[in-house]
Amino acid sequence: MSLDTSHLHGLRGVASLLVYIHHHELWAHNASYDTIERAFGYRQRHHFITLPFIRLVFNGGHFATAVFFVLSGYVLSVKPLTIINCPRTTSSIESQERLACYISLAIFRRWFRLFIPVFVTTFTYMSLLYIFGLHAPGHSTQAAYSLEFRRWMHEVLNFSFIFDRTTSPWPSYNDHLWSLAIEFKGSLATYTCLAVLSRSTIHYRLVSYILLIVYFLFLVTDGWFCAFFIAGLSIRDLEIVFGGYVTSMMQGKAWTSVLLKCLLSGFGLYMAGVPTCLSSKCFRMNPGWSFLSPLPSLVTCDPKWVPLFCASVLFVPLVRHTWLKRPLQSSIFQYLGRNSYSLYLIHGPVLRIFGDSLYACVSWPYGDRRMLHTRFDSWAGFLPITMSGPFGMEGAFLAVQAIMLPISLSISHFVTHTVDEPCVRLSKMIVNVLLGKEQ
Repeated sequence: MSLDTSHLHGLRGVASLLVYIHHHELWAHNASYDTIERAFGYRQRHHFITLPFIRLVFNGGHFATAVFFVLSGYVLSVKPLTIINCPRTTSSIESQERLACYISLAIFRRWFRLFIPVFVTTFTYMSLLYIFGLHAPGHSTQAAYSLEFRRWMHEVLNFSFIFDRTTSPWPSYNDHLWSLAIEFKGSLATYTCLAVLSRSTIHYRLVSYILLIVYFLFLVTDGWFCAFFIAGLSIRDLEIVFGGYVTSMMQGKAWTSVLLKCLLSGFGLYMAGVPTCLSSKCFRMNPGWSFLSPLPSLVTCDPKWVPLFCASVLFVPLVRHTWLKRPLQSSIFQYLGRNSYSLYLIHGPVLRIFGDSLYACVSWPYGDRRMLHTRFDSWAGFLPITMSGPFGMEGAFLAVQAIMLPISLSISHFVTHTVDEPCVRLSKMIVNVLLGKEQ
């Protein structure tokens, strides 16, 4: 029986939109970073967009990233776990051969799927910056295009080599891409775990998942993301083995089933709004979050990833058992899901190229940051719009979004059809050539 993951596709689309909104809020309110990243009531600041649950719409980028990683671990493991858990109608050797073949090809395709679109989009962005004399934060244009091209090539090639330890994880041409190297590392961790545990029983696999999650999340500094991937893998494994029992418990109409879903979903979404804090003092200064004040002394990674882990691991498997599943299967969220990767790739460059000038056009105050594209100084104040309205939803901000969101979605749609989908076909074609298959 095939697995319906269309609602997860829609969830990926929602997550990409949350990342888009979060980055625009931070760009426009760069001088109010603490207000956006902290809880309602922090330093006596009480804004509607920082309320629990509501804050996820405006500050949901961190939660969206966590959801991306759990979804990846889940989706990448669907086919391998089907092979591992299949009835023993075939020999163990045949199953192992099928699994080894699938994983080896999947790893090969994964690199092309993630990094070729990065090469294309950053090359286009680099060329536009040079040709039109535009500027980007922390990036100075070279004197000649050949020099700019060499710098770009050096940066993206090093970025695509996930074991590089000599350069910054945030590419200067698009620092929002930092998570893509992590995505590939997490994919390798997922496939390695599947290969190593393929002959183990479900009980030993579950114990191994727990030990790996504890190791990645609590014992090492820079392995937290692998815990999310392993969690996604374990969710799928548990669904295969105990799916019938969980479904009957969650989809029952008894008040206990409804109450359980509400409690788990509510707790998960509350934890998803964790403020960005690195110290115990910071957590104590955020109303409703002082219970996390011991966390910084218990972990070596950024503390926010622990509650985000709990939130995403609870929310992702619960979606299919709640009323949210049907909306996520609707055409609008499926459209966002299809274009989610492209939107993630291009929303930063589009913001810097178009958004900077549009914010200047409506007389948006730049705080402690200067306008990037000084050649368009004449645009400043061309169409002044009121700054009245709640923080994060000012009239000028919403007016810019009325233009920026359609532009970003249109470009992401174009990139999906001209870059992303051809890269998927290219990886399959290369695999067929290497295996000597006919096209």
